[in-house]
Amino acid sequence: MQTLESLKRQIDNVEDLASVVKTMKTLAAVSIRQYEQAVESLADYFSTVECGLQILLREQPASPAVVLTGAQRVGAIVFGSDQGMCGNFNEQVATFTTSHLCDELKLKHADCSLLVVGSRASSHLADAGFTIDEEISVASSASGITDVVQKLLAAIAPWRVEKRIGRILLYWNRRQAVSSYTGHWQELLPVRPEQFRLPHNQEWPGKSLPQHTMDREALFT
Repeated sequence: MQTLESLKRQIDNVEDLASVVKTMKTLAAVSIRQYEQAVESLADYFSTVECGLQILLREQPASPAVVLTGAQRVGAIVFGSDQGMCGNFNEQVATFTTSHLCDELKLKHADCSLLVVGSRASSHLADAGFTIDEEISVASSASGITDVVQKLLAAIAPWRVEKRIGRILLYWNRRQAVSSYTGHWQELLPVRPEQFRLPHNQEWPGKSLPQHTMDREALFT
C-alpha cells in the first residue's frame, strides 16, 4: 500500500509535468505565430504579383500556350515536420498525398518524384512505397524559410530537365481548428495564365489601371 509521502511525490511529479506541457504549448504557439505572419505577408505579395499578371493578360486576347514536357510524370513537394509529438500530422499529409497521386490522378509510384520537407513525413511516404528524391529539413524559424525555398528551387530545376517532369504539385496540411487539419494540394508548375486572367465582368479594385513602359512580352517572360 502506498504511503502518503509516495502519493504526494506522484502528485508533485504530475503537476511538474503539467507545468512543462503548458510551457511547451506556449512556446509552440509563439513559434507558430511567426509562420502565420510570414504566410500573411506572402499572401499580400502574391496578391500584388497576381494583379500585375492580370494587367499584362488583359492586353492579350489569348493566353500563351502551356507546353507540358513529360506530362505523365509528376513531381510532388510534400510539407511535413521534423519533430514528433504532433499527433497524426505527418501521417495525415502522407495519406492525403498518396490518395491524390494514386487514387485520383491514377499515377503509379514510378511516375512520381517526391521532394519532402520534414523527415517525419518522409518516413511515412517511404512506407507507402514512394522513393524520396530528396529530403529537406523544416525551417527552424521564419528567417530560415528563404533558405528552404532556395533548396526547393535548386531541386526542381533538374526535375524538369533531366526527368522531364511536366507537373509539379504541392501538398500540405491546413489547420481547420486548434488540433485538426485537412490535406490540401496546389499545382505549382506549369503556370497556367488563364488562372490569372481578370474576368471580363470583374472591375479592377483600384480607381485607375496600372501602366507599364517595358515591352509586354519581355515583362511577361
